[in-house]
Amino acid sequence: MNKMLSIKIVTPIAALVAFSLYSDGQKAQPAPAKGWTANLAKALKDAKKSHKLVMVDFNATWCGPCRMYQTEVFPTASFKRETKNVVLVTVDVDAQRELALKYKVSSIPDIRFLSPNGKEVGRLIGYGGEQRLIGELAKARRAAKL
Repeated sequence: MNKMLSIKIVTPIAALVAFSLYSDGQKAQPAPAKGWTANLAKALKDAKKSHKLVMVDFNATWCGPCRMYQTEVFPTASFKRETKNVVLVTVDVDAQRELALKYKVSSIPDIRFLSPNGKEVGRLIGYGGEQRLIGELAKARRAAKL
């Protein structure tokens, strides 16, 4: 009888743990900031039509350096000026795991620059601050011939 009782208790607990682990990876991505999109496929279509560079910010809500980009760099006047003709994409690696795997993201923040046809033309891994990010953006523009 004790064995039967322990099975009745353990089975629902195991199911609950398994569900919480699964659902944790299925969180909805926070709404992107104004001027950003979370839909890379749509961004690439738009970039191809408008012949613009695409900047993809792979990040996570728990990542301190990712938050530093969002609070210290992305809101600045110089960043906004330099990305005026750039399609900006934010990808939460927890919410869009398949996309992070496709791009072989192994550490964050990971910022990729893609040409209008989707080819990677630059990358910045880790927090580099405003000037380094703007410098990498300029290199990516030259590589994409934009």
